[in-house]
Amino acid sequence: METYKINISLKLNRNLKSRVVVKNLFDEMVSQNIKSITFDFKDVSFVTRSFMDEFYNKFLNNSSINTGIENLAPHLEQLLDAVKSTQKKSPRLYKKVPDSSVMSFYSIPEVIEYLDKLSFT
Repeated sequence: METYKINISLKLNRNLKSRVVVKNLFDEMVSQNIKSITFDFKDVSFVTRSFMDEFYNKFLNNSSINTGIENLAPHLEQLLDAVKSTQKKSPRLYKKVPDSSVMSFYSIPEVIEYLDKLSFT
């Protein structure tokens, strides 16, 4: 299988800001039936968290595409690590009773955790 190499700064931009850009790139790769990609981040200076989150979900966390990364600057690698660490779904703290505004909790610690997250301003 041939690996397709993409220089991100040339293909997209040095400043990557949008989920839509990732979606469009992904759609292009799918339409070309590309299954193995290496992204070269050389000369990329800025990436938003939303771009990195979409990139992670569309390419890195996608078992149908073999994805590699080259030349990722240390600050971008830290951002990618932060995105990876937030991808796990947090457990639900409460359950909503159907057709009611009453909330039911499974334990006292869950009630305390829920109340701690409320904003009283």
